[in-house]
Amino acid sequence: MLLERVDTSFHETFALNRPAIAQVMKICHETGGAIRSENIREGTTLGTNYVKAMPRYARACGFLEMGGYALTRLGEAIYARDPSLSEVWTIWLMHYHLSAPHGPGPAFWHNAVATRLRLGEEIEPSQLAFEITAFVRAATGKELAHRTASAAATVFLGSYLKSDALGKLRVLRLLGDKTSRRYCVIPPDPAPPSVIAYALADFWEARFGAALTVSESEICETSCFGDLFFVSRDDLRRLLEEFQRGGLLEIHRVAPPYQVARLWATKQDLVEGLFK
Repeated sequence: MLLERVDTSFHETFALNRPAIAQVMKICHETGGAIRSENIREGTTLGTNYVKAMPRYARACGFLEMGGYALTRLGEAIYARDPSLSEVWTIWLMHYHLSAPHGPGPAFWHNAVATRLRLGEEIEPSQLAFEITAFVRAATGKELAHRTASAAATVFLGSYLKSDALGKLRVLRLLGDKTSRRYCVIPPDPAPPSVIAYALADFWEARFGAALTVSESEICETSCFGDLFFVSRDDLRRLLEEFQRGGLLEIHRVAPPYQVARLWATKQDLVEGLFK
C-alpha cells in the first residue's frame, strides 16, 4: 500500500508551531478548504515560508487532508473543541500522527521516535542528523544534503522542546546549557487513555485493515504502537483491559495465541471519546 506522508524537508527549517497551525486551521475551516497558499498568507499573520510549512505540519498532524486545505474529520472535531490547539490530548494526537509508522508524518520522524526517543537516551543533534541521513539512504537510496539532514534533526528536537510546539509533553530535557547541545529523553506525563484508544483504532486500520480480530501480541509485542506513547508492554495490556471494560474491544485469553477483537466500526467512532 502506498503511504501518504509529508516529505523530509516539509518543515522549511521551522519547528512545529501550534499557534501558527491554529491560524491555518481557522482559515481552512472558514473557507471549507477552498483556498490556496496565497489566501493563507493574506488571511493570517504568517510569513511567506511559514505559509508553506505550517499547512504541511497540519497535514503531518492528521488535521488537514493530504494535498489540500480541507480539514479532516479529526481536524474539524479538534478545531471545534480546541481551536488554540493547547489541550494536552490535542498535543498527544499531533505527536502520534507525526510519529506513526504509516504516516502522515515524515518517515524520518517515525524512525527518530522509534529509535531515539527512548527513556534515558541522550541525543546530540549532529548524531541524529547522521542517523537521519543513514535512514533516508537505506529507505530510498537517496543521499540527503548535510544541510537538509541537520535541519531535520534541529526541527525534530526543537519541536519537542519548544513550549509553543510539543514541549508541553515534556519528553526532552536540555542537558547543561544551550551551548552543550545535548538532550535527554525523560518520562512524560501519561497520554490520556482516550487518545491511545483513538490512536489504536487508527493504527489498527493502517496495519490490519478490516480485520475484526488480531493477535494480542501483534499489538503489544511485535509492533511499535506502545512505544509511541512511552508505554510498556505490560502497561499496554492493562490499557487494553481498560478499553474492554469501556466496551471498545474484547480480549480472549482462554488459550494462546490470545486475541483482541475490536468493537468499533471505524476510528471516527472514537473521536467523541477524545473530549470526555
